[in-house]
Order: sequence, then C-alpha cells, then structure tokens
Amino acid sequence: MLTKSQSKLNENYQSFLNGNFKLTSNECYQIGFQLAKEMNHKELFAVDWNDNIDGVPDLGVWAEQNTSGIFEDVVEKGKQLTLEYEDYLKNHTIQ
Repeated sequence: MLTKSQSKLNENYQSFLNGNFKLTSNECYQIGFQLAKEMNHKELFAVDWNDNIDGVPDLGVWAEQNTSGIFEDVVEKGKQLTLEYEDYLKNHTIQ
C-alpha cells in the first residue's frame, strides 16, 4: 500500500473489522488485514512505496549504464519464478 493511501487503508481496514469489506486477492488484504485482526491491531501503517530516494540508485538505470548478462539473467529468472508462483496459486492456497 502506498503511504499516501494511509487514510483509505485504515478506512478499508475498519470496514473489514466491521464485516463490511470484501477482501480481494491483494496481499495487503489477504495477509495484512487478516493478520492485523488476529493481533487485535486498531489501525495499520502503510510502508510500501516506489518513490525515488536521494542517494539510492535506480536499478534499471544502473543496469542500462552497466550492461551485465548477470543482471539480465536475474531479471529473466525473476519473471520465470513469478509466472510459476502465479500458476501455482491459481490452484492452491498459501496454507
């Protein structure tokens, strides 16, 4: 969840606690909401973001400037694993 969505996140979480929010397949809901409820948390704090941070290089830009077969292999393997996980989860649960 984006940190700028903090208020909406907690609005949805409160609706979930009151039985008025249907969980989607999003991991924020499936894992975050259910785990927070189990732990009796009153609110949630969004920590995921994709903003640029001063001093932290953009990996994509770095890879373009420093061509490496290793980086390309890692990206390709990541894509392959993601497809395998998605395929697996179509017919299985996390449990």
